[in-house]
Amino acid sequence: MLINLIFALAMIYFVMAALFESTLMPVSIVVSIFIAAIGVIWTLFLTRTTMTFMALIGVQILMGVIVNIGIVLVAHINDLRQAGLERRAAILQAGHDRLRPILMTTLTTVLGLAPLAVGDAQLAVGIGGPSYAPMARAIMGGLAFGSLVSLFAVPLCYTWVDQAVTATKRFVADSRVVVKQS
Repeated sequence: MLINLIFALAMIYFVMAALFESTLMPVSIVVSIFIAAIGVIWTLFLTRTTMTFMALIGVQILMGVIVNIGIVLVAHINDLRQAGLERRAAILQAGHDRLRPILMTTLTTVLGLAPLAVGDAQLAVGIGGPSYAPMARAIMGGLAFGSLVSLFAVPLCYTWVDQAVTATKRFVADSRVVVKQS
């Protein structure tokens, strides 16, 4: 399962790198996966649920869902910056524009999983199959915590990554000037 989680993380990163045409911008979004993992751990601890195979499947599903929040934010920030807004204004406007859709999506997903998390539904084939409650709880806790914290962490990481890109471009440009003068 660990190999599956690492492979999923790599695939998510590569898709985002292609989407944003950058190898650094996806870093600001991948942070939300690790934040969501904290939510999973807290939720499983608070509900006294063990980390079962079904909970790990929930974590893998969560990885695909939680990055959507970051993608929506970063894509909108980039669109606003291309429209002429400076970075800080674009981040604030994107947060304002996307807050409601992100919270609505999170809330509907969490509420939709609530009956599965509370009940003890098991695999329909055969008697005594695995419980789906750990999977639902992992998704619910990770998504709820990850969504709220990612609204702040993703823009913060975006700022750091953008500052690093800007500093690198400035360094390369200054280096070219020095080389031409020599």
